[in-house]
Amino acid sequence: MIVSLRAKCLTALTFISCCALAPGAYGSTTQKETEGLTAGVAATRSTVEALSGVISSAVLGSGVMFRVRIAEGKEHTFPSAELPRGIAASAPSPWSLWATPVLTRVDNQIAPLLSKGSVRLFLSGIEYNQDDRWIAGLSVTGDWADISAVERLPPAADARSTVKGNGYTVGPYLVYPLSPEWTIDFSSGIGSNKLTSRSDSGSVSRMRDDRFFVSVGATLLKQINTKLTFTGKLGISHSRDDIGPFVSSTGVSSPASLTELNQVRLGGQFSRQMGSFSPFFGAYLIANDFSVRTTASVRPQEYSSTAQAVAGLNTSYGPFFGSIAYQVERGRSQYRVYAGLRY
Repeated sequence: MIVSLRAKCLTALTFISCCALAPGAYGSTTQKETEGLTAGVAATRSTVEALSGVISSAVLGSGVMFRVRIAEGKEHTFPSAELPRGIAASAPSPWSLWATPVLTRVDNQIAPLLSKGSVRLFLSGIEYNQDDRWIAGLSVTGDWADISAVERLPPAADARSTVKGNGYTVGPYLVYPLSPEWTIDFSSGIGSNKLTSRSDSGSVSRMRDDRFFVSVGATLLKQINTKLTFTGKLGISHSRDDIGPFVSSTGVSSPASLTELNQVRLGGQFSRQMGSFSPFFGAYLIANDFSVRTTASVRPQEYSSTAQAVAGLNTSYGPFFGSIAYQVERGRSQYRVYAGLRY
């Protein structure tokens, strides 16, 4: 089934989404606490969505990653157009290694906290393909966040800060095709992120964000004609970020804080094969259930529902593959770029 799916399209489904950096209480004892929460959640959500896209693209054969077999499979006897009938030959190994870099740039205009920045990811893993009946693997992701924020509360002057962090996430995933058109997937992960926040007042805080997520999804691949393909996607995910207590460089203590996000994402996109190029566009509806525990007077927030539009271009030449995409939703926009070698 997976082989037939791969033959149908070369469309990548990398859905990378950073959360809005919500307002924090600048100038208060909880300023850094809020900054850490928002940056940590942004990196976690980027990882969840990137991994979902890589899993989908692996099933669909879109080649957003570099992949290499690590062993030969068992010897089989089978007829082949290239070999004399009945000759013994080694089947492809079920084990492989894969990796892909992703760059995401975000621009959030949700007042009173405006933010711009990037989350860079490097995803890798080891994968087992059970005769194209199911795929299971273990992924390891490194992430690097760099966010600049401005709190705008007229008539007061703007308060500026930067948050930088680096972290990792490790977790299993499973892909199972129900039919040539329908596929379900599961992924989960745990990890940690070290964050450093610097305000324009000179205060510096270092904190640790411990993360957890679990996600399930269903994908529909519908070949409309020889060039046009529709891909539908339903995703349900839960993520949690915990920041432990810390003390800033000015001696201000902040207690532990956490956020939890339950999200449902439903929609789809069309792609058209045009030689070595494949433009795509789509739309999604997102429902969020977001909760936060913090002592900050103004807390991180998410819209309970929003629509999202995405458009971009995939391109390939021989073993090389690249993609650029732009997506926009209420109050924020972002673009992503990645490149690699097709398996």
